[in-house]
Amino acid sequence: MWHWAQLQEAQEPSPRPIHEAWVKEKQETGWSYGAVKDKSKKEHPCLVPYEHLPETEKLKDHIFSGIVKAFFLSQRAR
Repeated sequence: MWHWAQLQEAQEPSPRPIHEAWVKEKQETGWSYGAVKDKSKKEHPCLVPYEHLPETEKLKDHIFSGIVKAFFLSQRAR
């Protein structure tokens, strides 16, 4: 997981590079932009540059990063 690797390297994962890594992975596996997510066509509406994401998607990325960081820190505290 990209988030976890960043934390292990003592780097703070931020949403923009996380999104860019996700886009790259999706494109490498044959996905492209589509107005609606369609698994059979491998189309996804979030396959756009980070600055073009809806604010709700950007917020989701921030929340997800925070959750992963919390789990990471709890594992290290054990």
